Amino acid sequence: MAFSVFLLASSLARASVISNFEVGSEGWTLADIFQPIANPPTIIGGGSVIYETAEGNPAGSIATADVSPNATFFMAPAKFLGDASSAFGTTFSYDMRLQTGVGQVGAAVMMVGGGLTLLGGAGNVPTEAWETFGVDLIGASFNVNARTGPTATDAQLQQVLGSLTALYIQPDVNNGPEFAYLDNVVLKTTVVPLPATLPLFGTALAGLGLARWRNRTKMKRAKIKEIKGAGPI
Repeated sequence: MAFSVFLLASSLARASVISNFEVGSEGWTLADIFQPIANPPTIIGGGSVIYETAEGNPAGSIATADVSPNATFFMAPAKFLGDASSAFGTTFSYDMRLQTGVGQVGAAVMMVGGGLTLLGGAGNVPTEAWETFGVDLIGASFNVNARTGPTATDAQLQQVLGSLTALYIQPDVNNGPEFAYLDNVVLKTTVVPLPATLPLFGTALAGLGLARWRNRTKMKRAKIKEIKGAGPI
């Protein structure tokens, strides 16, 4: 029975991965990436994010100032990486706002893995108001290896998600300097359906255990009867 429970647990996808920054930066860092973006991206610098206790949606977020002529990205920690296959077909989302002004380009995300780099637009241009941005995790949402690269196929996105080695969110949405906040990053997953044969297998295991218990009980009763029949020594 314990074995069947283990199989049930292992048949489910990992839970959605979330960073809401309630108690800290959760391992997020910055990456300064050379332009134009290569495959894989060339990181020429980086650093720590700024943790904001009072700013957020709600309070608790991370932030960065754009101080580089290259592209600054928030870089996700290890909990978002690895086998993220179950995220295919869902939406990757996050909240962002600028301290002042309006962005010149739309929000964007970048995913690296399986020998590919995919870039995807995540919606509107960021402003001073908190807004949720999202990119549908289907091939058509991404371009391969460059913003102007060919549209990705579903198979290519699945290839990346299957061995995700890096995940970036771009707060650098102006040609000049800006200060951007990030909150509520969510990599959703879908639950892998339980195979139809697994409940039957679990039932079979339970039946096998019951049969073994009955057999042992019969043997024990027979032994007791044999001892009683022998009489006192």
